[in-house]
Amino acid sequence: MWKLHRLYLRELTLTLIPTLIVLFGIVLLASAARGVQQAEGSTLYMALKVTVFWALDALVHLLGIGFLLATCATFARAGSTRELTAVQAAGVSLRVPLQSALLVGTLLSVVMAFVLHEVAPATHFGKHRVLAESVRVVLMRSGLKGDVLSVGDTVTLTWERQDGGFFEDLVLFLGEDADFPAQIGADSGVLVADRARFRVSPDGESLLCDLEGLRDAVREQPFLEFFQIRQPLDSLSVGSRREGDRDLASDQLVAELSRGVHPLAISARYTLNRRISFALLPLLLAPIGFALGVLARDRGRAVALSLCAVPLGLFYAADFLGLRLTQATDQALFAFCPVLACALFWFYPCGRILRR
Repeated sequence: MWKLHRLYLRELTLTLIPTLIVLFGIVLLASAARGVQQAEGSTLYMALKVTVFWALDALVHLLGIGFLLATCATFARAGSTRELTAVQAAGVSLRVPLQSALLVGTLLSVVMAFVLHEVAPATHFGKHRVLAESVRVVLMRSGLKGDVLSVGDTVTLTWERQDGGFFEDLVLFLGEDADFPAQIGADSGVLVADRARFRVSPDGESLLCDLEGLRDAVREQPFLEFFQIRQPLDSLSVGSRREGDRDLASDQLVAELSRGVHPLAISARYTLNRRISFALLPLLLAPIGFALGVLARDRGRAVALSLCAVPLGLFYAADFLGLRLTQATDQALFAFCPVLACALFWFYPCGRILRR
């Protein structure tokens, strides 16, 4: 039995690895346009980094899809060459080669659990976040989209010219949320400054604007020789966003739920249950890929691989349905709808194959 297990474990692994590489390469190329757009004005390294973030965010889907394709191709080959027929003729049940697929599926489920609970939240947030280095390069190289910079809803700055790393003859238009005019004694909503320098804070989280000769535009009376404005970098980023449940690791979500501080408990529970559901995907797809490969043994691998679209479509349709049902009923357990959908294949055609 061990020789049989070793045969299919080796073939399944050798089929799975190139399948995942090809799928990840396709997603990486498809993500290049978004990466370049999000890192516009920055370096090539930053564009590549954002592109990799987008590709890694799809890794949880690629592991399940790649494993199903590899399993189906492996056992379609074994069926077409009559290996499985010989195994049955020797009195060995088809459950024996299936155990090889289940073993690989279990290992992949463990990997997916780690990716979903720890890696995916970080990459999901990272792909939407313009990093501090990217903003610093834009500040130094592109002149902040010409001669205007909006610092959130606080202040809008314009300048006449740029001399090296300094901006000269600035005009500051103050927003309703600006609080520093009262601190420095300004009367109007417009200030002027002689020079300014933009830089990123040492912690890499804020943009610092060092102003020299700051004064009221109406009275032209200097108030401060030096004044500094601090603004979080995220507020300057195109497509900036706040953290959501998908950006938080599972231990953070569990901690917030246990302390009762999460603002949307149902949403957090749904996210946790959905991660568990997707982590079980390779284990659930192992018998499905095996059954599809056996059923298509007389029709070739192309037909077997095309049949994989049925369980995958059912899984993702059930995932969408689970989200809608959760929104309608406030029951986070509907996140397990994809698991129930895959379980239907255990009865037919999986059950039909294993009963032979």
